[in-house]
This record gives sequence, C-alpha cells and structure tokens, in this order.
Amino acid sequence: MAGKHQAGSFGLFTRSLVGLDQTAAKEAFGAFLAKQNYDADQINFVNLAISELAQNGVISSASFYEDLYASFSSTGPQGLFTSEQIQDLDEIFDAVRENATAA
Repeated sequence: MAGKHQAGSFGLFTRSLVGLDQTAAKEAFGAFLAKQNYDADQINFVNLAISELAQNGVISSASFYEDLYASFSSTGPQGLFTSEQIQDLDEIFDAVRENATAA
C-alpha cells in the first residue's frame, strides 16, 4: 500500500512539473461542456481551469476561490454554476488527479 501511495505522489509530482497536454485537458471537460449551453463567464471559467490544468497538471476546487477566478464571480463557482455542475467539475478534477497518481 505504501508503494502505491509513493508512486501516486511521484505521478502527481511529475504532472506538476510537466503539466497536462492541452488536448487531454480539454477532453476532460468535453462531456461537461456538452451537457448544456453555458454563458460566456461560465465558459471562460472552464477555459481558465483547462489552462491551469495544462500548465500545472492538476487543480483543486479550492483554486476557484483564489484571485485568478474572482473576476468571474466574487462568490466563487456558486455564483456561476449549480450545485450539480460544481459536483461534476469536482469529479473531473478528481479523475485527472487519479490518472496522475496511477502513472
């Protein structure tokens, strides 16, 4: 069990250094974006998350409350998305993180 945790940590470390392929980051959000039509702020918010994933390799939902995202909504993602949509976003981030830890 400890070996798996260490390998996961190494995978996350590596991903944080090299980032995530931009196409892979976009694909991670494909199903989410296809569910409905979003307004410009919502799309820009997701595009920023995609860019952050491509640059940093992983992202946490806590990032959405930082200054980088504040221009979209001062109340965080709750000002842009429904609770269900936020849960969907969290699941995407978890899946991306899990893929990094499996590497």
